[in-house]
Amino acid sequence: TAQRLIRQLTTLLGDFAGHPERCLGELALSTAAERHQLLVEWSGAAPLPPLEHTIPELFARQVEQRPDAVAVSLAGQTLTYGDLDRRAGLLAHHLRRLGVGPEVPVGVSLERSIDLIVALVAIAKSGGAYVPLDASHPGERLAFLLAQAGASIVLTREGLRGDLPPVPGPVLCVDNEASLWAGESAAEPAPPLLPDNLAYILYTSGSTGEPKGVAVTHRAVVRLVRDTDYARFGPGEGFLQLAPVT
Repeated sequence: TAQRLIRQLTTLLGDFAGHPERCLGELALSTAAERHQLLVEWSGAAPLPPLEHTIPELFARQVEQRPDAVAVSLAGQTLTYGDLDRRAGLLAHHLRRLGVGPEVPVGVSLERSIDLIVALVAIAKSGGAYVPLDASHPGERLAFLLAQAGASIVLTREGLRGDLPPVPGPVLCVDNEASLWAGESAAEPAPPLLPDNLAYILYTSGSTGEPKGVAVTHRAVVRLVRDTDYARFGPGEGFLQLAPVT
């Protein structure tokens, strides 16, 4: 480490002596060999081509290819990809009737459950972006998140409804109001959606100030899980949804 620091200092001073008019940030710190090591030897595979798919598009492809495969399971309950597609499709069409579409945020206050997965897939299929809410957080924080994100619709369950702050639009309880969208058409065409449209908005803890929203696009999600070299995401793999949705 000491030798590397000496090399870098020598490189920096040499570049400064040769180009005294340059700003500090424009001076070289690494040698040509170090730059080659960082940019070529350690950079991994060649860059992937631009990813032009969205989450609903890839999900639909999976439903078409493996409709009877298990998509999600919890405590003995399972949904196949076909089941998940139908349930999420009904809710998605209802959300579209309420004005949800590309770049429209929808709050989600649900514990880890199959209903949570249905809700997230439904929001994606509707074209909207989900904003996860933790019902155990103070009402002031939840109100701030809803207002700052501009989410006027919230999906929750009856037992959590009382923990929510006032919501300017509909609050849909997925556990006892499913009859509202049971008659919808699950096959209704989805709105045009682009890879750079929002998929979801996550908020920081806000421990050093106000929480800040991190806007994540479909392209970013697809880039994380498609053609990876750090984990297998094949048909024979199971994935534990361990991280909190917030």
